[in-house]
Amino acid sequence: MRSFKLFALITLTLVLCVGCGPHKPAGVPKLSPAKITVVKGSAPVKNANVFLVPDGAVSGSWSVVGKTDETGVAVVKTTQGSWEGSGAPEGSYKIYLTKFAEIEEPEMPADMDADEDAKKAFYEERAKRLKEAGNEIPPRMNAPETSGLSITVGGGAAELTIDVDESK
Repeated sequence: MRSFKLFALITLTLVLCVGCGPHKPAGVPKLSPAKITVVKGSAPVKNANVFLVPDGAVSGSWSVVGKTDETGVAVVKTTQGSWEGSGAPEGSYKIYLTKFAEIEEPEMPADMDADEDAKKAFYEERAKRLKEAGNEIPPRMNAPETSGLSITVGGGAAELTIDVDESK
């Protein structure tokens, strides 16, 4: 009998919680699917941050962002507070991209705090590795005013491929 009451209590709790969690905030318009692929030549750019900034007046406090996966694809999401929805509000957007250089960190010397030469050598090696890794995203693409990138969302799925290879 005791296990039946426990089962009933758990079931009732689950039923009452259906639909719990963040709801779409008031004022966030209908979202349409948007996907942006970032490549350098023919290679996907992984872990790039993709930001969409409304082109014109903004009437909400949401963000439209994505992050590229292993294939260079970012599925755009709209966020506000703890709420997140797939897609972007319909409209025109300027796009900008960022990405931090990814390196294998050099081994930190055990005596780094006491040995200034070891400390200096560590940071020089780290700086060298960061410089060699370079930034896969050209600096001009790091701001919506200079990227020259845009997309229009609405009326179906919006898709765009961005090649960040400036030598092309």
